[in-house]
Amino acid sequence: MKNSGNDATFKRQSYWRLLKFAAPYWKRLTFGILCGMLVGGSLFMALLILPQLIGLMDSGGNIGTSSERKALAVEEARKISAISTDKTLSEAEKTARIENILAPTADNDPKLTRLLQQAQDAITRFHLPCELKGREFYIYWPVKRHFEIVSAEGRIAWQLFAVYMLAFVLMWALRSLGTYLNGYCTRYVGIKAVADMRNAIFRKLSEQSLRFYGDMDIGHLISRCTNDTAALENSVSHSIEDLTNAPLQVLGCFAAIIVACRQYNSYALVITLVIGMGALIIPVQLLGRVIRKYY
Repeated sequence: MKNSGNDATFKRQSYWRLLKFAAPYWKRLTFGILCGMLVGGSLFMALLILPQLIGLMDSGGNIGTSSERKALAVEEARKISAISTDKTLSEAEKTARIENILAPTADNDPKLTRLLQQAQDAITRFHLPCELKGREFYIYWPVKRHFEIVSAEGRIAWQLFAVYMLAFVLMWALRSLGTYLNGYCTRYVGIKAVADMRNAIFRKLSEQSLRFYGDMDIGHLISRCTNDTAALENSVSHSIEDLTNAPLQVLGCFAAIIVACRQYNSYALVITLVIGMGALIIPVQLLGRVIRKYY
């Protein structure tokens, strides 16, 4: 236990020393961290768009096949005929009931209405160049266009699917761009920090006396200057990238799950996620402790 504590202390001290070598490149490192935040944010938005797109495809915008629409029209005609021949109703009452059948005031697709309301909230929050007015969608940039969300046949307009797909592709493209820039900047910092450390080692060795080289094992010095620094370079260049990227992606996924569960008032996915993560992490931790005893 004491040796493991000393090893942990030594590793922390080594990383703090590496941070000193990375300090001259703090601008590039900061830009890499910001790109990592872009990765997490774009992944969060892409995961929020997915349930909206699936809900749009699963909404009741399509009122059915041609035979179903014909049966619905026959049923409405029968109701109108029954109202017209009802002598107990006045002309005003007959007119009101017929208008209610032909143009019902009730929302016949509450799922679609909820999805459109969520889309309008997102448009207002992020100041997007588009607008929803009832069942019409208006686009103001790059060209002005508008279309009916539900066609005369009762189907969802393909343009709405295109808007959602374009938003998803844009978020995924931002994620890919952020991943590339994050990896480039953080690996650059890691490689330059190790290169500066190698220069510092060379300067330190060039200042030593001949007696120092007579007392020291030359093979040990060569191994320290080449193999150890090469292993450190490979570890650091990847470690900085993972530390500035992976936690933000995990946080973005978890935040998207929480938001989706709140919207649909179901927390079964969160419970499953917590139980699954525990079932995966605990055995890996136990196995890692056993392996470290031998390596």
